[in-house]
Amino acid sequence: MLFEFERQACVDIYSVMIAAGLELSQSGHIRITELCQCTRSNKRQCGTEIASIDLEVQTFPVERMRGATVHEAA
Repeated sequence: MLFEFERQACVDIYSVMIAAGLELSQSGHIRITELCQCTRSNKRQCGTEIASIDLEVQTFPVERMRGATVHEAA
């Protein structure tokens, strides 16, 4: 998935994705974490720039998710 947002909102975007239950791959977590760290270190120079980051999102088969829900409810 391609995400584009103003760099100063990086931590907020990351927080919302995780809070919404989006499962990022390990490389996805690393990419957005590095972007957030870089932005925090260089806020004045790049805070208003538009960031474009391509993140890998993990998905699970519907059957697997249904099974987990049924099993958890029991």
